[in-house]
Amino acid sequence: MKSVFDFETKTGHSQTAEGLHLSQVLVAGRCARHDGRMTLASRAMTRLANWPDLAESLPSCGTGRALCAAQCEIVHFHSDHDVDLHLTDRAIRRFEDHLKTSTAIRMVPGSRWVTIHLEVDSDIDLLLTLVSVALQAHLNGHMAGDDIFSANCNDR
Repeated sequence: MKSVFDFETKTGHSQTAEGLHLSQVLVAGRCARHDGRMTLASRAMTRLANWPDLAESLPSCGTGRALCAAQCEIVHFHSDHDVDLHLTDRAIRRFEDHLKTSTAIRMVPGSRWVTIHLEVDSDIDLLLTLVSVALQAHLNGHMAGDDIFSANCNDR
């Protein structure tokens, strides 16, 4: 059984997100197009729905589908291409430079949510890695000022 920090790479090999540097995923390339049978968001949702620490629920914003951990909402799937991911302040500060350089990620100032635009297959790998980061950040506790129950995703 895979842990929440495991995902399959494009070649089908299992890889642990902790062993993969975030910048490797962010710059891994946006060149592999999806095959058109399922949307990228539905493929990502299907893969994440099997993670034991995530459960499907209705998003607090009321749009789309959500995956939650015991502590809070982690992912909102708003459309076939746009996904909002709930990070902690600490995680955003730690990876901010990498997040800002990715063309797949949109950051909203003051928000603890980042939007990932799923355009190519490698964006799913990016999302899975960032979900691992988010789960780890939320499981490791929060610093003063972290609003872990924020319902204000970027789809507002």
